[in-house]
Amino acid sequence: MWFRITQLVKGWLGRTRNIRSFPAIGSTLLRTFLILLTITLLSYETINLFYKIISFLLTKQTAVVKDHVSSPFVTDSRSIEDYEIITERNLFRSTLKAVKDNELDGGFPASEEGFTDFDLKGTVACNSSFGYIFIEDHKSKKQKFYRLGDMIGSSKLII
Repeated sequence: MWFRITQLVKGWLGRTRNIRSFPAIGSTLLRTFLILLTITLLSYETINLFYKIISFLLTKQTAVVKDHVSSPFVTDSRSIEDYEIITERNLFRSTLKAVKDNELDGGFPASEEGFTDFDLKGTVACNSSFGYIFIEDHKSKKQKFYRLGDMIGSSKLII
């Protein structure tokens, strides 16, 4: 087996030594090979030079060191008293007593039909007389921004 492989390789090498014996292959193949070799070497050297220039420019730049300054928003810890407005205004209606159907007095309807028109998405509490809520309407799938006292459908926003 080994002898056969060596004979094959020697045969191929013998053919390449006698490339002049094939006049059609000789000049055109050699010329094409040399052109491709030249293009490859020039491309390699051009890209190598480009990367050297870029790396040289990047190493000349000075590094910017950022000072570590604590943010006033992170270090400003609030006390529990700052959040009392949420419980005072009962934003999430967690402490309401059951309301009879005839005692709605401007609040949301007690039936489930009134609650299916919109969803409460969020609240913004500023003080006792100033606040906002975000509500999404089921029909139009749009979110709206309401202030205290605004009308939502046939209901008035109170908190």
